[in-house]
Amino acid sequence: MGRVKVRRRWEWLVLPVLAGAAAVALSWQRWINPFVDSSREMIVPARLAVGERLYEDVVYHYGPAGPWANALALEIFGRRFAALEAVGLGLSVLLLFSLYGLTKRGGSPLSAGVAVTFAAALCLGAPNGGSFLFPYSFGALFALAGGFLCLWQAAGPPSGRANILAAAGLALALSAKPETGAAAGVLLVVAAFFSEERRPERRRSFAILGLGGAAALLAYGIAFVGLSWQLRSPEGPLALFAPPPEWVNVYRAVSGLDDPAGSLGRVATALFLDLLVLGGAALVATGRSRAERRLAPLELVWFAAVAAAALFFARGPGAAIEDRLPPLLLPAPLAVAAGALFLLRSRLDAAGRARFLLFGFAAAVGARVVLGLAYGRTTTPYSIFALPGLAAASAVLVLDAIAPRLPNPAAFRRAAAALFLVLAVVGLFRLGRFYPPGGALLLRTAAGSLKLPAARAVAAAETLRFLGARARPGDGLTGFPEAGFFNFVTGLRNPLREDVVFPGHLDAVNEARIVRRIEEAGPRFVLLVNQAAPAFGSIAFGKDYAVEVWNAVERNYRLVAAFGDPRPDAPVGSREFFIRVYERRPDAVRGSRLTWNDGGSPQLEGEPRSELQAPRVRNQP
Repeated sequence: MGRVKVRRRWEWLVLPVLAGAAAVALSWQRWINPFVDSSREMIVPARLAVGERLYEDVVYHYGPAGPWANALALEIFGRRFAALEAVGLGLSVLLLFSLYGLTKRGGSPLSAGVAVTFAAALCLGAPNGGSFLFPYSFGALFALAGGFLCLWQAAGPPSGRANILAAAGLALALSAKPETGAAAGVLLVVAAFFSEERRPERRRSFAILGLGGAAALLAYGIAFVGLSWQLRSPEGPLALFAPPPEWVNVYRAVSGLDDPAGSLGRVATALFLDLLVLGGAALVATGRSRAERRLAPLELVWFAAVAAAALFFARGPGAAIEDRLPPLLLPAPLAVAAGALFLLRSRLDAAGRARFLLFGFAAAVGARVVLGLAYGRTTTPYSIFALPGLAAASAVLVLDAIAPRLPNPAAFRRAAAALFLVLAVVGLFRLGRFYPPGGALLLRTAAGSLKLPAARAVAAAETLRFLGARARPGDGLTGFPEAGFFNFVTGLRNPLREDVVFPGHLDAVNEARIVRRIEEAGPRFVLLVNQAAPAFGSIAFGKDYAVEVWNAVERNYRLVAAFGDPRPDAPVGSREFFIRVYERRPDAVRGSRLTWNDGGSPQLEGEPRSELQAPRVRNQP
């Protein structure tokens, strides 16, 4: 009796798990940047967890799903970094699992496996605010996970369970980041009208849209009820539909459209490199019978060369070269958008419909970095959020669309799949270079531990120590331009609606309102964190933007401590990092009083161990 081959349905999920675990280990406790974006992502749900209301008491520019879910996590597990990181991990699993399912339906287990392995290696521990464990925007991660869940379920055989899951994913995407959910909804409608089974698919798609849209409208209705239009815009989520000029500057920079000629040159270089390596894979696959299954000598040479190139670029002298080369997926946003349009030339069968949904959603999410996809040394969080879909669509394009048109598809698939896996390995080595073992100090706080560059870790620890020794029950704390990390860790509340004041966050009316609030009922302490904002076109808080806000601080507060750069005259917006602590003058109006608990001591550790300690400050329930 011959052997019976047992098909393992999820065998390709082993490599993504290993790649994701390696990324998490290499970036351990370095996912949080407490002075850019991460502060907002922790303090907004923390304020909701103690009874404040989103959009009315707390400014937020995305949909309500993210902060509501994270507030629930903080209520259940306590005000700790780990509670939010657990949410990020759960969303990552949902996103990658849904991406695998959608890619498998539109391509094959091979393309799904290599794409998800690549995404897990690069996304779970990505630097610069891109890590899925603590992303620069939980709202964006909720929306991306919901969008892929919706499309995966909608691309499969119709059933009540699949339709409900698809509607739930769409509702999550719409209520977390409406433009992402809208892209998924539009793609469902387009796919239905081009499907071979137009009438049933249209009914199904509109049912998913109706149910998911109704749930999202309910969420926004609950969030907005009783609020004035001014609170919804410009400080609410509607601001994203009419962004201020400073935000447009950022969008143009990350998209590559601020320098179209230079961006197109990098895209052309990346495309040349893509054609070169894929041409090599095609060359390896020539001259063999379609029926042959054993590896030919030329294939063995290919795999050896690919492995040698991986070592060269990952650890050897080629590391610096690799950092200067444009990423191989740089042309992907344009390529997959063209692929989606090409699929509409004829009616879509089940596999074609899944492929169109994958290509279309990857192109829509990747539109923000259409000519500026960057990962590696120049990773941006915008690129990392676009990467999973672009990697999956590229894998399907190469392994399932191009391969069948070559003389030996099986050999080409093996050679091309090896490239994707090697890129994942190189990405892990790159992450190790980005986070050298001795390149950070461990900061222990009441909310958990995180690793920061030495100068920032020391300044943060000394600031916490100062506040722990000086703050009294009921004191308030505000930080500019972003310092919600200190509110989250100490429990001292911010009496302002704003936790972030970067360029474009305030119009004249809201700036005047903050000035009045500081004058009349400002907190006892104000922190100035020297965090420049060159991407917005304005550099220094209080000097290039929000000038009147800082003038109000200087009229009512005095400098009582400074940590980081030892120079007392170090200019705001300079490269040196520092934190300055201001205390309300005795003759100024007293700030609001809030309560806090007793706690332990944050401690700064690194290689070697540091003995810096400071009392913890926390809110009473």
